[in-house]
Amino acid sequence: MMRLLLLILSILSSYSILFSQETVSLQAISNAKEPAQNGSFKVLIDNALASDLLINLQYSGTATIGEDYSSPASATIIAGQLETEIILTVIDNAIAEPSETVVVSISTTDNPAVNIETNSVTINIDDNDAATISLAGFSLTETDASQTANFVATMSAAAQHDVLLSFSTSDGTALAGSDFTAQTAAAYTIAAGQTSVNIPVTILGDQISEPTETFTGTISINNANAQQVTVLNPTATATITDDDAASFSINDITVNEGAGSAIFTVTLSAAVQGGASLQYATVDGTALATSDYTASSGSLTFTGNVGETKSITVAIIDNAVAEPTETFSIKLSAATGNNVSIADSEGICSITDNDAATISLAGFSLTETDASQTAN
Repeated sequence: MMRLLLLILSILSSYSILFSQETVSLQAISNAKEPAQNGSFKVLIDNALASDLLINLQYSGTATIGEDYSSPASATIIAGQLETEIILTVIDNAIAEPSETVVVSISTTDNPAVNIETNSVTINIDDNDAATISLAGFSLTETDASQTANFVATMSAAAQHDVLLSFSTSDGTALAGSDFTAQTAAAYTIAAGQTSVNIPVTILGDQISEPTETFTGTISINNANAQQVTVLNPTATATITDDDAASFSINDITVNEGAGSAIFTVTLSAAVQGGASLQYATVDGTALATSDYTASSGSLTFTGNVGETKSITVAIIDNAVAEPTETFSIKLSAATGNNVSIADSEGICSITDNDAATISLAGFSLTETDASQTAN
């Protein structure tokens, strides 16, 4: 019976070769999805043949065979059958990708009498990988010259295609134009297969004493190329530590007792952002308050300009007493301001006396007696 059936099929196959052509075609069955959901399609023939039929397949599309999937190069429809199902095996990876396509078509068969339908079928492969991007800031010590430091945008996993970012800076206590160069919607790219990109920012140097200052950078995604990429931490902080310092100093002076006042000069050595101040007070030496000078104390406030000076005036008391050169001092203390110290805390004033004295000797007259006596 089986031999008879095969004989009939053989006769029919020969008849079809002589008088007609059978047609093979494709039919999509299911799509694929990472990590392990395979896709499938069928190869069909409209009438069964008496012998096996080898069908050669070709693949195209956005998915790459060997990287995203595997599938046989050919399929066989067994004699007497109308179809065969082909499994498209998905290859799971750790790369964020868009949904990709596999386009399957028939190139040739081993039976030239069989007609090939020109249609193709498309199998979709959905990705299961998602990546997040975080921005990291930096800390740096300012110098007198400009320098560059990097924010870094880091992605948790590589993507198959470029990820395009937009970056902008925002003022904090550090200000664009004086402390750093601003950026607005600047374009940066995490290249395909890479996981990070450096975002350079220019830090402007100066000679101004400042506190530690900060500003921020923020990223957003301009184009993820249909990949599952999102921003996890969009904003990061840059910290600038100042390398500049300023100090106060006071001079020594000499005045004549008759000058009426002694004027000290206090000098700020360098520029100070936000200004600076200090306290001062007179201190007795060999010159004494109330008899040689008038005690004084108070505070001085500086705008913060380099080389800025302030004066301290102390009244000198002129008396009629002949004295040696005497001294008192001004003591500086309690300096305030960004990185401000006191380099010379004591200014000494020498008071030169303006009083002179002369000595005269006077004799005497005396009447002698019989006894000794004293006279001046």
